[in-house]
Amino acid sequence: MDSKDPIRSFYSMTDCMLEIMEFCKWSSLVALSHVDRTGRDRARLLTVLTSLDKTGAMILGTVPWAVTAEKLNDIHLPREMQIVTPSGTFATWAECLLQIGYCMVDDGGILSYDPYVRRVTAFWRFRAGVSILIIEARKPSIFEAVFNLGLTSEMMVLDTSRLYSFYPQLQNKEITLSAFRRPSPLTIKWWTDRAFKHHETTSRFTHTCGYACPAIWRYTDGMKGIGEFAWGGIDNDKDFEGNMGDSLRVSSLRLKWRIGIHCVNEHCQYNSRFYATLSEVRYD
Repeated sequence: MDSKDPIRSFYSMTDCMLEIMEFCKWSSLVALSHVDRTGRDRARLLTVLTSLDKTGAMILGTVPWAVTAEKLNDIHLPREMQIVTPSGTFATWAECLLQIGYCMVDDGGILSYDPYVRRVTAFWRFRAGVSILIIEARKPSIFEAVFNLGLTSEMMVLDTSRLYSFYPQLQNKEITLSAFRRPSPLTIKWWTDRAFKHHETTSRFTHTCGYACPAIWRYTDGMKGIGEFAWGGIDNDKDFEGNMGDSLRVSSLRLKWRIGIHCVNEHCQYNSRFYATLSEVRYD
């Protein structure tokens, strides 16, 4: 964090902190002296998770992937958390992140021009070298913004008890496919540096597309082709017997989406010879 940040400046004022400690109990002083980096990081994480529940937001892309990755070196850990949040909830996130030591620095570049996104703002903790990108959707539902991302590998979302992957078959094969919105070279490189194979189209696929076919409409109802994992929450207090969540947040949306216009995979039954009837094609 910048040394000029008002929050850091406040806590670095020795006289001020001594005055505060005058009113602290001995147990509070002992607890304060034992707070280490791990404890502070957990407190920050709990604050973020609380805001996820409060706003109906979800973490997307790189962090959900890292959670599910079988092998992950420290150098490949994501340094940016991307959060997509419903319309009208940006102020809640700004307040939350400023309170836990992040600085608001700038907009999020090309994503700001997405038709389903109202604004994109980056928040940084400079000393830690980490950032959180807040993507505010234009509508109360965040999923239209999710389905309009540039790569299939980005279309994973995580909330406080569930993880969803909208292209789990590609993820398992470490393949990422470009969607309608062209991804930036830096975004592609981030994934290919982590052993993903990037395909601009399906022309080089050696197998059928399945639910990843760009020519077909995908539907949220029935959860077909959608991977779901109940991870239980950070304190393992959710999704256990007697307190199971459900998939209604996704399955009740009744949204449809696709990532292209036609398929050029010779192994796929929905390849370009069906181009004229694309609007009628549904993969069931």
